[in-house]
Amino acid sequence: MNCAACGKANEIGVPRCGGCGAELAGGGGVQMVALRSIDFALASAPPAAASARSIDLSGTVLNGRYQMIARIGEGAFGAVYRAEQLQVGRQCAVKVLHADKAQLPAVIGRFRREAKAAAALKDSHTVQIYDFDATPDGDLFLAMELVGGRSLLDVLRDEKQVAWARVVHILDGVAQSLGEAHALGIIHRDIKLENIVLDRRGADSDYAKVLDFGTVKLASGSSLEGGVRITADGQTIGTVEYMSPEQLRGKELDGRADLYSLGVVAYALLCGTLPFGAYQGNALSTAHLTLMPQAPSERAPAAGIPRALDELVLRMLAKRKADRPADAAELQQRLHAIAEAPATVAESTAKASVAAIVATPSRGAITPRRVLLALTSLAILAALLWRFAR
Repeated sequence: MNCAACGKANEIGVPRCGGCGAELAGGGGVQMVALRSIDFALASAPPAAASARSIDLSGTVLNGRYQMIARIGEGAFGAVYRAEQLQVGRQCAVKVLHADKAQLPAVIGRFRREAKAAAALKDSHTVQIYDFDATPDGDLFLAMELVGGRSLLDVLRDEKQVAWARVVHILDGVAQSLGEAHALGIIHRDIKLENIVLDRRGADSDYAKVLDFGTVKLASGSSLEGGVRITADGQTIGTVEYMSPEQLRGKELDGRADLYSLGVVAYALLCGTLPFGAYQGNALSTAHLTLMPQAPSERAPAAGIPRALDELVLRMLAKRKADRPADAAELQQRLHAIAEAPATVAESTAKASVAAIVATPSRGAITPRRVLLALTSLAILAALLWRFAR
């Protein structure tokens, strides 16, 4: 079976492509643990087909505040609309929970937690929440920033690989978003290609935005802790292809679990394939628990990946969280050092070249030394002429 995204040949029955990780038509579906998120706030998402799960709200006004323009995406738990916030004339995305799911306490809890957690995050690399409310009929909805770019999954499908300097820039933005979340005790738990979108900010067309805080875990002691619990202790939530070993084991998590997942994202962007894309089912989980992937520079030798970036990505994918960067701030520091290193080398090379040029005058150039030699030669010649003249 050939992958529609990258063309790689895969065995029949394999749920995901071993090359790019995309879902294959007719595949069995890699196990998705607990609740699967939908990619909300993507203006580029194709309109979903009509579904019996919800009534299309396009053309209606929600609670007198949101003009619903068009449905731009739909998943198992809700639909996303492009809308206009009438009071301020602002374009936004409105995520509406399906009526049949609004009766499930766990789903309602997740939806509320998404709103509560995301509303607490103000970093510009995180999709911003504007409003959370319910219609008179009891339908819950969330209004948020409308992001018009492409997800990293779309970028990878289109470009196959991403240049390492761009990857460093993208990772830096995601790390900044996660740094704020982790400082508040919020662990995302589902960092993946689909949940990171590249938006345009001024001249920056790779401005990373982190989506979907619906699977967040509040670390012990978080100021946001409390309210409806979505999962029981030890229950695992996330996407298997990106899960850290401790997440797969259902252990207590901290921000380093998100850094592991971000390491998977980095590897995929640099190499054009997931680190364990050839594994499926239980073998995939085992690979995350026990195997280290081939170094990115070896997997993609033509990409010119710097050694420091190679080492950093492998550190992010370390099995023991103690061996990963301590936090998002350390990750950013290392990324900045990698980004600045080429410029430093180039600058040093340029300085050395200038010094060499100064030390070695070009042929025909007039220098003090050559003037002195010329005057000395003239003096000797004059002395000889005077002697012979006598």
